[in-house]
Amino acid sequence: MNSFIIASNDKKRIEEKIDEIVKKNQAIVSEFKLKTIEDARELKELTKLSHQQKLAVIIKEVEKASLPALNAILKNIEEPGPNIIFILTTRNIKSVIPTVISRCQIIKLTSKREENKDINPEYLAFLNKKKGLQLLYVDKIKKREEALEFLEGLIQFCEKSIYQKERDTKISRCLIHANQALLAIKSNANVKLQLTRMVINL
Repeated sequence: MNSFIIASNDKKRIEEKIDEIVKKNQAIVSEFKLKTIEDARELKELTKLSHQQKLAVIIKEVEKASLPALNAILKNIEEPGPNIIFILTTRNIKSVIPTVISRCQIIKLTSKREENKDINPEYLAFLNKKKGLQLLYVDKIKKREEALEFLEGLIQFCEKSIYQKERDTKISRCLIHANQALLAIKSNANVKLQLTRMVINL
């Protein structure tokens, strides 16, 4: 694949990985801001040009691009022109649409803080509560930032649980619905509605 997506909360590690890929390919760098469909059209024009030396097109925080813009560049990412490579970055791979992810080589990086971070036992306690108590728990979460922090922690707990032991239906179901709630809330959906819907589906 000539398209990469680097996922990390650590900007320094992202920059180091970008430099590594660029040096390995002996490429020149073109950092491109992708937000709107107009940006996507400009990018298409850039990739149509003939490049004698490899060109690394870097799109940072790709999750902030609009859906029409992302859909417009899918073909470019899947089949970059001669001497072109794409390097996309994101803070959270789960916030990037699947059609983009499937066309890229995924590089997940963790910060030292994340590597050493213990999983909060509160998430296990939450999953072991009866549904009524789970609803009371999420009802206390009012702010969008609090909801995102809770869901990201819950997802991390589920992923680690699945990795460490045999697949658990309850954990797998939680992972699916927590991811759905996370994406919806990031798209400005109602916090209380999404958290309630997640609990009902657990």
